Amino acid sequence: MGSALDAQINRDIASGPKPVTGEQVRESTTVGCVSVDSAWLSFSSSPKSRKAARDLAELKSPWAQKIPQDRHVNIVTGRATLADRTPRLYAYVHKLVPSAPARLDQFLFASGVAPDERVTVISDNAGEFGKAVDGSQLARGRILDWFHIAMKFKAAKNSVFGSQTIEPHERIAVETEIDHAKWLVWHGKGRQSVSRIKAMDATLLAKEGYEFSTLYWNLRRLYFYIETNAGTLVNYGMRYHKGLPI
Repeated sequence: MGSALDAQINRDIASGPKPVTGEQVRESTTVGCVSVDSAWLSFSSSPKSRKAARDLAELKSPWAQKIPQDRHVNIVTGRATLADRTPRLYAYVHKLVPSAPARLDQFLFASGVAPDERVTVISDNAGEFGKAVDGSQLARGRILDWFHIAMKFKAAKNSVFGSQTIEPHERIAVETEIDHAKWLVWHGKGRQSVSRIKAMDATLLAKEGYEFSTLYWNLRRLYFYIETNAGTLVNYGMRYHKGLPI
């Protein structure tokens, strides 16, 4: 079933319409955006199938290596937000797809995107997403999704409570400063947020042992994450109030 589906998708890619380029390009009226994410899944075969695999390997060669019992696969999933119907989903194993950009374009065409239309992609900063969007002919750009941003801020804020270098009466002030930096990003002010986090980090460095704390590392991961992805940050608050996905 899976092989037949892949074969059909590859035929659609080969015979699909070619995107229009130039001044005629416009925002898609059918697909508001497509959100993409990935996850590692562990696959475990059954004892019966493992024994069959070992027996087959031994028949082929007496020096056959031990058959691995488990393997991990990177699954990429996408969700297209449609204007007039329920969202459409797609998924594939990252290493088994010849072209991630072509698979993305096939999905967008199948979702109703016209050759002269473009769609915004919302994703994390994983390299495979950037390559897929850059190579896509229908994606007009990528937005860093708010979920992953919020998780970075949450990790930093949670590490305040367990920090041995911050006095209990100081924790509220540090947590409040992290919240302020978060809402700067929410309103599209990533540069100001980074400056605020760095200033807080510099102040905390005066505390003995701070550089060995979880908070130290989480704050640095946070501002590095925002700096690295500055080009994909938007005004999330404005998009949210317009009813657009973030």
